[in-house]
Amino acid sequence: MRGIFIGIASLFWGIGMWSTNNSWAQEIPPGYISKYWTIKDGLPSNTIQDILKTSDGYMWFKTLEGLVRFDGQSFDVFNNSNTNAFLHSETRDFTNTYKNEFWFDNGTADNPRLIQYKDGRFEYHPFNYKLALSTSFNRRFELSAQGELWVAGEKQVFKFSNQQFIPVFVEEISSAPSGFFMTDRSTWISAEKGFYQVSGDSVSYTEYDNRALRSFAVDNDDVIWAIIGENLVRLDRLSSQYFKLPPDLRTRFPRLEFNQQERNQLIVTTSPFQFIFKDGLFQKVSDEESYDEQLVYTASEINSQKLSGWHTAHGALFHQGKLVANADMTLMSPLFLDENDQVWLGTREGLYSFRISLFSSFEHNAGIKNIYSLFEDHEGAIWGASIWNGVHRLKDNRIELITDSSFPRVFSFYED
Repeated sequence: MRGIFIGIASLFWGIGMWSTNNSWAQEIPPGYISKYWTIKDGLPSNTIQDILKTSDGYMWFKTLEGLVRFDGQSFDVFNNSNTNAFLHSETRDFTNTYKNEFWFDNGTADNPRLIQYKDGRFEYHPFNYKLALSTSFNRRFELSAQGELWVAGEKQVFKFSNQQFIPVFVEEISSAPSGFFMTDRSTWISAEKGFYQVSGDSVSYTEYDNRALRSFAVDNDDVIWAIIGENLVRLDRLSSQYFKLPPDLRTRFPRLEFNQQERNQLIVTTSPFQFIFKDGLFQKVSDEESYDEQLVYTASEINSQKLSGWHTAHGALFHQGKLVANADMTLMSPLFLDENDQVWLGTREGLYSFRISLFSSFEHNAGIKNIYSLFEDHEGAIWGASIWNGVHRLKDNRIELITDSSFPRVFSFYED
């Protein structure tokens, strides 16, 4: 026979149930922990435009007053006042990261200034050409899965090699490039008259009129998915299919990406709307009421590499359909999920972070206070003894009073 045995008097003093304390004024639902930073905490600007993370653990934020590095405690600001590589404070067009390296543009529309950050140093590398006209969400320069920098110039494609930008595949890529999509195996290039796939020294071409291209992505079967004009287009080597975009997507510039957990799902995001495309149909995901627990949503962020259940819509942050917080967001407010499943949100009023709490809070009005000792039984129930408030049992978030307040202090618990 199993039983719980209680020893009288107290072995521990001052043990209480864990509670979380938000560092900003807005209430968030139970089960989440949030933090909030502004210029009062060392940010040079409250407006956060882009977010990324390097493999050495630093978070990086793009602001109007420079590039910001964050180690979890303090902010370091880099701009033209303290870093020679910078021309001015504003930065544009982050690449993704490769180990401790990333690139960005610190120039102007007519005169790009490409800067490399690698292993703690910023270095400017002259690019004496114009960048391609930006017509979609796909970046005009990007790091490949092997760490090679590719750049779409106004008329041709370049790679960074031996500390300089070298034109590549000049004969093979005859159409003006516009952006990149990187997979583990290939570099994909959108151009005015089609798409190019570069795998090693081999280049293949899929012809298509891309003058109205707004975004493209490539799945694991090397099938191209592109938003062109008012259609979602599926292109393979032999055929093309067309799917009419919902009205909410036709007049905007949506971002196209894949559900990393279910690759036959496309995610189409344009503030304030998000859609899932599966089996030839669009399903809208934009607020708590439209959430379907069978679907998994992507983080709407600049570097969306994995799925999380987080998304933004209508100036609010949601997790698995639950409203977590309202914030002053813009069309381009970044949402970034790091490897610790912590979400970083950039807004016009500061920087936020959110994560799921490992702890639950039970307040005094639940009948538990002045905890003396704790014990977990074989069913996973928590037994707690309090000063002059009796013994309680917590199971499945339900609190049960086992003894009344006349029961003496508890020294210890054990189970036979």
